[in-house]
Amino acid sequence: MWPHHPVASIFRDMTAEEYAELKDDIREHGIRTPVVLWRGQIVDGRHRGRACEELAVACPSRTIDCEERELPALVWSLNAQRRQDTPGQRAMAAARMATFKNGRPPKTSPPGEVPYPLDTNTRAEVAALAGVGTTTIDRAVRVLRSGDEEVIAKVESAEITINAADAIVRERKAPARVKRDSEVIDVVSPGVRALPKVNITKVRTNALYAIDTQAGILDHYADAPFPDGETCNEWSDLIAKAITRLRKLQRAITSAAGTRPAA
Repeated sequence: MWPHHPVASIFRDMTAEEYAELKDDIREHGIRTPVVLWRGQIVDGRHRGRACEELAVACPSRTIDCEERELPALVWSLNAQRRQDTPGQRAMAAARMATFKNGRPPKTSPPGEVPYPLDTNTRAEVAALAGVGTTTIDRAVRVLRSGDEEVIAKVESAEITINAADAIVRERKAPARVKRDSEVIDVVSPGVRALPKVNITKVRTNALYAIDTQAGILDHYADAPFPDGETCNEWSDLIAKAITRLRKLQRAITSAAGTRPAA
């Protein structure tokens, strides 16, 4: 059987039930839609190819000739209309699509990880393709970046919504920040009386929570009507830059959790 090109996995895997129905249909009627190949690799129809192999039947195929950078859009057009996916499932596929540059994921990102924040144009483009808002795309990005396979699987099987999945991964990530440093130190300056003990973990956690809240508010308004005198693109770009600065501050605070004061 042919190897799979990475773009073949933009859309979710079939559930066991869906795959069983596909096999039954192929067993009875054969392949209705040939798998699509690009330079000897499957870009569309990986489930059909696998089913044919398991059933030991011929697998019709057709080869396309195009630039590799054109593959993500092609795969989307072949799948989006024939699949009955939920908004969350489409958002997850769109978030994966956003990771592809010239047809392949960036070399700097581990498998399944999405660069964040996405470029403003990229967010808008994939959101439009998926028929969802850019906020939903951002939630899908966070869920994919979390690497939480259990949550990802539940979204892709439509067991939970993308909003619920985003809330779960955020909640699971929060305790990790607190556990990194539970140190309590004395704040004392020469010639000044000792001040009350300060719980560094609590201060850091409160700061991170405040930043996360502000980023969430900005994220919400990214899709709101833009103010007079601003174009939609300018407004979205302004919001994206503000969120990027907040996230940078957030990472700096979190990173500082591993730095202990001199004795």
